[in-house]
Amino acid sequence: MESEQNPVHIEAIESVDHLGIVAGTFHKLGLAQIIDRAIPKTGQHRISNSQILLALVLNGLGFTERRLYLFPDYCQHLDLGRLIGPNITADHINESVIGRLLDQIHAYGPTKLFTDLVTQMFTVYTEVIQLGHVDTTNFSVHGEYDNESGDGCIKITKGHPKDKRWDLNRFVLSLVVNQHGIPIFARARDGNESDKETLLETIQSLT
Repeated sequence: MESEQNPVHIEAIESVDHLGIVAGTFHKLGLAQIIDRAIPKTGQHRISNSQILLALVLNGLGFTERRLYLFPDYCQHLDLGRLIGPNITADHINESVIGRLLDQIHAYGPTKLFTDLVTQMFTVYTEVIQLGHVDTTNFSVHGEYDNESGDGCIKITKGHPKDKRWDLNRFVLSLVVNQHGIPIFARARDGNESDKETLLETIQSLT
C-alpha cells in the first residue's frame, strides 16, 4: 500500500554512448567555426548551424534512416548538453531548422563545404596523404522527385542499384579516401551515372 501512495518517479536517462567519441572528434578538429563562417545562422532559432550539422552527423552514425520529422524523438534520450552544447534540447533540433540548414548547404556547395572541413582537419592531423582510393556507392530513396526543376540539383532517378532495389530511385556518391580510409573528397551525383565516367571525373577533380 505504501508504494501505491508514494509512487517512485524514475527520471529519463540521457545517454552519450559512442556518440561522445564522434562529438569529441568534431570539436577537437575545430569544425564548428569553419561551418559557422561558411554558412552563418540566418533565422531566430537558438541553435547554430554547426550544432545542427553535428546533430545530423550523430544521427547518421548513431541511428541511421531516422526521418527528419522524427529527429526530436531521436534526440530525446541523448545528453545533448554534453554532445552538442549547453541548454540544447531536442525541440531545438526540428525539421524546420534542419531544412533551412540543408538549403544553405546547397547554396554554398556541399562539395565545397566538405573540402573546407577536410582542409581544417588536416591542420590538426598533419600526416601526409600518400595515396587516394577512389570509389562510388549509391543510395536508394523513397518518394517522388522533380528532376526537371533546373535548379542545378542532382537527378534522383533509376540507376544501377548496388543494394538490388531496382524499384527505387537513387543517387550516387563518389568518394576519395586516403591510406587510412579517411575521406578527403566527396561529391553527390545523378542516380544513373556510370562508374566509368564518375571515377575518371573524380580523379581529374583532384589534380
